[in-house]
Amino acid sequence: MMKKNYILTLIFTFLILGCISNNKPKNEETSTKPKLESKKEKRKKTTKEAKLKQNKNKEIILATDNWAPFYSPKLESNGFFTEVVKTAFKRVGYNCKIKFVPWKRALEQSKTGHYHGLLGAFFKKSREEFYTYSDSVYKTNMVFFSLKEKNIKFKKLEDLSKYKVGVTRGYHYSKEFDSAINIQKEEVSKLEQNIYKLLNNRIDLFVDSREVVLWLLKTKFTKESKLIKIINPALANKDLYITISKKVKNHKEIIKQFNKGLKEIKQDGSYQKIIERHFKKVQCSMAK
Repeated sequence: MMKKNYILTLIFTFLILGCISNNKPKNEETSTKPKLESKKEKRKKTTKEAKLKQNKNKEIILATDNWAPFYSPKLESNGFFTEVVKTAFKRVGYNCKIKFVPWKRALEQSKTGHYHGLLGAFFKKSREEFYTYSDSVYKTNMVFFSLKEKNIKFKKLEDLSKYKVGVTRGYHYSKEFDSAINIQKEEVSKLEQNIYKLLNNRIDLFVDSREVVLWLLKTKFTKESKLIKIINPALANKDLYITISKKVKNHKEIIKQFNKGLKEIKQDGSYQKIIERHFKKVQCSMAK
């Protein structure tokens, strides 16, 4: 009987030891789980840092001046043109930032690569030496403005030779107009200065974007707007682009990607929605 009890005791002991042995790996597995999670978190952190570094490398800074309603630091989303450009870049993984500076400075510092390029530029053959151009982002009519009391009419540019014409320094209007030496052109740094000069009879007319001038007349020169008129025909229907400096590494690839993003937002309706949303808010200001 004692022998039988001894055998049962041994069996019971082995069973207990077996349970302890079976539980041990489970405890060890549980204790090592936080270590595995820690490694996973570390990998996640490394991936996140790499992605942030990659995104930083894909940051684009474009320079421009105040040209409402196209782009301005005072407008929602910095203007409709700005929102279109940023949205197109975002589609292809770029973070686009805008720096507002005088136009002449924007030109000079983007040529050297200090800024990646220009937000809103007309095509000019001589600029191709310094920039790669995007596809057309928007179109605008360049027209002449004069006082209503002056009966100024023209059919060809030569007819304007007897007048003083206000222009903005650094702007490109048309190949024919820019090269016309028989037209008296007076430069200013800001469009508003041309409006003041016109109202004070210091120039006979000035040329600029129809949308931009009408915006200014309705928002800043409300009382004086009734004194100014558009002179037809329009000087030119101009395409507005972005440019990337050729000093920037992979400038061609950046433009290629931007064009891809621009095409996508035009095809899926995002482009038109941005235009309509902005122009609904300024419809009264844009009305003739």
